[in-house]
Amino acid sequence: MNQLRDKILRGIKRYKVSEFQDQILDGLLPAVDLVPGKPVKRKLPAGRSKFGGEPDLHDPDDWPYEPAGRPLHFLAQIRLSDLPAKHIPRSILPAKGWLWFWYDSLGMWEEHYSLRTDWMTHGFQVTFSPTEHKPVRRCSFPSFSERKIPKAITRKGYFRPAAEIYRPDPEASLRFKPMYSLNSRALDTLYEAADNCETEELENLITGFIYLFFNTNHQLLGDYDDRFDGDCRESCHLAMKAKSKGESVLHFRQDPGKPVTNRQKKDWRLLLDLGSDNQFNWCWSDFGSLLFWIREQDLAKQDFSKVHGMICSG
Repeated sequence: MNQLRDKILRGIKRYKVSEFQDQILDGLLPAVDLVPGKPVKRKLPAGRSKFGGEPDLHDPDDWPYEPAGRPLHFLAQIRLSDLPAKHIPRSILPAKGWLWFWYDSLGMWEEHYSLRTDWMTHGFQVTFSPTEHKPVRRCSFPSFSERKIPKAITRKGYFRPAAEIYRPDPEASLRFKPMYSLNSRALDTLYEAADNCETEELENLITGFIYLFFNTNHQLLGDYDDRFDGDCRESCHLAMKAKSKGESVLHFRQDPGKPVTNRQKKDWRLLLDLGSDNQFNWCWSDFGSLLFWIREQDLAKQDFSKVHGMICSG
């Protein structure tokens, strides 16, 4: 995507960040900007890449559940052949197949209205199919018996989830625009330079450059700006360690004598960043992002069963 790189090079000169050109170009990561259309009034035909609505699955039994038996809430589906050709290396994602993204909306409800706080351990899943030849069909939210929360741990004001919790999000088709994301090292360099600028004009030029070329609300691959959320990759490693021990990701504590290494952090890469979006009724934390992360070795094997999800304030 030489045109994209050329555009960034012109932006480097225009926004007077030439002294950071090497760090910027070395920090470019191929990514895809997910651009939703307006929510539709009638259901989209089956087999489209989309946000919201009901998922299109090969079989209704493919709908994922969390360990307590709650069906997960459908967020998005991506048909990999829809992605910009030649922009995403096939060593990262295959040319064909399906990805479906899910989270535990009922678990989130329980956290808000009871003392249960373990839903995030198994509350995010990504399912994958390597084929697009096998037909898909529209599937409705499964019937299930909602578990009753013991009165002893129920917060004041609790009431059982309303029908809206089970209702699909508004449905919209997706367009895919090739883009580049900046890795966290290059971003940190630019933000540090902005903080140390002698004039407000220079500070605005640097932040304007970042916003113009690397800011998007919904993004596949690339990297995430975690300046305000702690080290996301470290959190991913600790969460995976907690799951391997059968512990809650919220209560697991790392041995202070064995800090997470940079190598362990680098194992993780961003798979999907879904930003808060009013048209889909998505509000993550204080209008932040819902993130799906995956280890490089799992992505290489097309094993999406070990994805870790988190909600960040952004």
